[in-house]
Amino acid sequence: ALGLPDVLLFYLLVAVLEDSGYLTSLAVLTDRLLGGLGLSGRTAIPLLAATGCNVPAIYGTRVLATRRERILASFLVTLVPCSARSAVVVAALVPFAGPAAAAGAFGLIVAITLGAGIAANALLPGRQSPLVLEIAPLRRPLARPVAAKAGARFRSFVRTAAPVMIVGSIVLGLVYESGLIWPAAAILDPVVVGWLGLPSVAGLALAFAFLRKELALQLLLVLAVATMGAGVAGLGDLMTPAQLFVYAIVTSVSVPCVATLAALAGELGWRTALAMSAA
Repeated sequence: ALGLPDVLLFYLLVAVLEDSGYLTSLAVLTDRLLGGLGLSGRTAIPLLAATGCNVPAIYGTRVLATRRERILASFLVTLVPCSARSAVVVAALVPFAGPAAAAGAFGLIVAITLGAGIAANALLPGRQSPLVLEIAPLRRPLARPVAAKAGARFRSFVRTAAPVMIVGSIVLGLVYESGLIWPAAAILDPVVVGWLGLPSVAGLALAFAFLRKELALQLLLVLAVATMGAGVAGLGDLMTPAQLFVYAIVTSVSVPCVATLAALAGELGWRTALAMSAA
């Protein structure tokens, strides 16, 4: 209910952009900027897709010419906030820390992504491939081809991501109902409390966000009520604005969700996928 409508809407928008002929112009316009990261302008398309969902964006890196570019682009895709992570930043910061804090968080995430891209480009041997493509003429998209293209991509996404999300949710439910979730919090405390300065329950929400990024916000509220009682009115009762800022940043740039990890492994292999997650 939370993720699939956004993904479908995004596929419709991308299909409109494709059939309008604008994406080739976008690739040319961004080629020089992305060249500093060792990528061609074609990478702009998967990076744009990543703002909706990282999984289809990783599949979209197939348009790139070399494996090196696909690795670099996929690494950047995992750092681009998808709709779920963007929702966490906005919902956690705007009500309790203000719009300026949310804008600052997004700015910091962009800086982290660019820095990671520059470092990865320096570490991986090879060169950027030249961008050679025909600029498509701009035209009005037709509704039927747009719907057919978006529908086919949406069905492919559901077949890939839905089973992983369902299994992950079952695991989360079993761990929570069995009570094993609380001993797990103590294991994470040295990092979460000692290093990040966050409440203990925040570590559990971050850990289970690996299953579904939406849980980073929803589970945090549930755990706050379980810990502090029904009198908790919102995240402002659990964390200070500074802690919420840290939490939003860590949620956005931490290990990608399980569906993204599965897509990375399928496209690039498990060794590369785990290396990206560790980075």
